[in-house]
Amino acid sequence: MTQVYVWNISHTRLSDDDLPPSVSTEEHERIIRINLRSERRRKRGARVLLHTILQRLYGISQPEFQRDAWGRPLLSNYPKLSCGISHSGDYVMCGIATIQKGIGIGVDIEKQITLDWQYFRPTLAPSEIRQLQETPKPLQMERFTFLWVSKESYLKALGVGFSIAPARIAIDFDINSHTTKVILEQSPFKQEAVIKTAKVMPYYYAVSYPKCDRNIDVKLIDSIAEV
Repeated sequence: MTQVYVWNISHTRLSDDDLPPSVSTEEHERIIRINLRSERRRKRGARVLLHTILQRLYGISQPEFQRDAWGRPLLSNYPKLSCGISHSGDYVMCGIATIQKGIGIGVDIEKQITLDWQYFRPTLAPSEIRQLQETPKPLQMERFTFLWVSKESYLKALGVGFSIAPARIAIDFDINSHTTKVILEQSPFKQEAVIKTAKVMPYYYAVSYPKCDRNIDVKLIDSIAEV
């Protein structure tokens, strides 16, 4: 089973001393250089969660990472494994999956976006704009947030990030059933992915992963010991 963890780090002390020994000196120094304390804390939490999953679930105690053009960690000594990492506010999120048919795993978590969705109109595909226009106003920002985390997680699963304009990817999110899919006819990519969405108020998250990998679970945790 592919396991994705969403960790509430608000109850956990996280200092530089808490980083696992498997975190490289280069990565350690990169985190230390982050000026914003809250962002530095989230980065630490993300690395603790990633390395804990690798060691406890995959038996990988000495991972070797390289970074792609968007700063995403890639396992150079396990090239068939894809790592998904995201963080926002009090949460860090991480999952690992095997790359299949050009799709890895992509995760994204965001605090509910409160700005009017019209502000983000240039990032939306025409079909997404129609979805939002047809949504009752009290539900528009929830639907937009789900669309956004779904879109970002899918682009991460493809390994392209925002190297392409987000408006070129169209997501269909059903506000009633909470089912999500990529509208392939409106996308430059034809790789199918399953997109799983949920919320832990006031946070929303999405996981995109290969369609042939149905056996995936998302677990909310309050302690790293729960991995």
